[in-house]
Amino acid sequence: MEHEDAKTIRIIIDAFQRADWDTVRSYWDDNIVVHYSGHGPLAGDHRGKDAVISMLQRLDELTENTFRLEIHDVLASEDHVVVLYNESARRGGVDFAWNLVAVYHLRDGKIAEAWLHPGEQAELDEFLSR
Repeated sequence: MEHEDAKTIRIIIDAFQRADWDTVRSYWDDNIVVHYSGHGPLAGDHRGKDAVISMLQRLDELTENTFRLEIHDVLASEDHVVVLYNESARRGGVDFAWNLVAVYHLRDGKIAEAWLHPGEQAELDEFLSR
């Protein structure tokens, strides 16, 4: 039986893939913090719903609205949900695919904090910085 928080994350990801931002935001804590690793244009700590939306909009801009993700696996415990993603995008006529590990901390059924770690960090930073 799948952990309840894993089910919640799957709902959020499904809404994200459909660009259903009202649903996505409803599953975010008001004080959500997303930590995006690396040195590229998305790197840093994004605090609050508006800042996280801005980061996601920037991702869409940088990838010319071609960003796609696919869940590889979801692992959950009482404290965290870990999602292994396959992600891809196109920028300036160049296709790029990478893996990403996301660690989510949920509080009261909402994402309170997330840590995003691309597997091909340097290559992704370069791809997004062109």
